[in-house]
Amino acid sequence: MSAADMLRTLADRVEREPHSWELVLAIECALHPDVKISAIGAPPRMIERASGALYTPQAYPTSLDAAVTLRPEGAAWFVSSDDGAGVILRGKPVDYEGNRPGHPAASLTAAFLRARAAIAEANQ
Repeated sequence: MSAADMLRTLADRVEREPHSWELVLAIECALHPDVKISAIGAPPRMIERASGALYTPQAYPTSLDAAVTLRPEGAAWFVSSDDGAGVILRGKPVDYEGNRPGHPAASLTAAFLRARAAIAEANQ
């Protein structure tokens, strides 16, 4: 599976699955190939980078502040009144999801993952 396909698959999961740390960890691993899960158990779980640095992953699908950290450089974004979200990359819409009422952070997370997939595909 290509990196772009993996990111699209994760975006689909964010839209249809309830929030879970397993999903957050899958996003972290897709975005940062140098990470490994260093502690299994009740959240917050720690992630370790190849450098040895430990950090707690953010709850992207439930926090707008966390979701915004996924924004690719140069991407514009919005959250709509129906709790959907969209991303504009290089002047073109990449994604808009308005089907997650009550979950704007999940919509924005999915939109940013799809924007990153578009970038990965363009760079292949």
